[in-house]
Amino acid sequence: MVLLTLALYLRISDRKRPYYAAPVHKQLTFDGDVWSPAISPDGNFLAYIRGKPEKGKELIVQDMSGGHPISLLSTQSILYYEWAPDGSALGVFLRRRGLLESVLVPRLGGEIRPLSPGSFSGWSPDGSKYLSATLSSKEIHIVDRTTGRRSKIELTGRFLWLNDVEWSPFGNFVLFKTQNRNGNSLWTIRDNGKDQKEILKDSLDIYSPRLFHSGDAVYYLRIAGPLNNLMKLPVDPATGAARGKPRKVQTGIPSLWPISISRDGHNLYYPRITFYSNIALVEQSQDGQKVRHLTKGTRRAFSFSPSPDGKKSHSAAGTQKRQTSLFST
Repeated sequence: MVLLTLALYLRISDRKRPYYAAPVHKQLTFDGDVWSPAISPDGNFLAYIRGKPEKGKELIVQDMSGGHPISLLSTQSILYYEWAPDGSALGVFLRRRGLLESVLVPRLGGEIRPLSPGSFSGWSPDGSKYLSATLSSKEIHIVDRTTGRRSKIELTGRFLWLNDVEWSPFGNFVLFKTQNRNGNSLWTIRDNGKDQKEILKDSLDIYSPRLFHSGDAVYYLRIAGPLNNLMKLPVDPATGAARGKPRKVQTGIPSLWPISISRDGHNLYYPRITFYSNIALVEQSQDGQKVRHLTKGTRRAFSFSPSPDGKKSHSAAGTQKRQTSLFST
């Protein structure tokens, strides 16, 4: 998977009508097996997951100013991770030695410390607590990072799955997404379990809802075929209530999910799948078939061209392969 940055100007305040510059896509990784980007709070480091399903996963951090990427941990699978608010470490929910656990990983590597038992789903704004929730649960737990003490937010309504749990930037409500057979919904609820409200309902799939650092908007991907739309839903930063209808910020994003938005709102980091194939020379003779590869790399190559005497042919060799990389826009 390729990581990209979408240099995306989400809003320009000096115009009465919002103006959106044409996005500029920049490829950030070339490994071919990375996804799940997360930019640090200060914008100086990019974290991502690397690895193929059969080979386990690595959590990687890259200094945006240059240098070699740092591998923070290697494990069986990484289910979720998030930067701590001060950017010094990352909370990670992972599977290791067949067991699920949550750990705290220093930004530049070092001792990996366990968090309290249970899943890790996101930090409080000051980093003193974190959220814990599971897919099939009807409740969200608030866990004290130091003592391990838990409190519980009970959710109402009928839904199949619970995910994308996130604390508001001011700590006054929690955002979460639910899934049903007929679509997806976004909700907010106070951390005392009161005032649960549905702020968005959509029959199409939506992914990666992210509260902007000012707390006045939720950005998310709306899946509409092979290309996705980045949407913005205005919300009240004090109550979490919707303040209008969602609108498109950017269309035609060739992204998977999850995504990450820089604190200044200018850059979107996302994974993209690209496909590639190569050309080979195939010679047919009485002794059998000889195959000699003529191209290599990750371009897409499709053709079939026989030689004039019919003894040789150039063709796309083998099946298409795919890679995933990170981009910014």
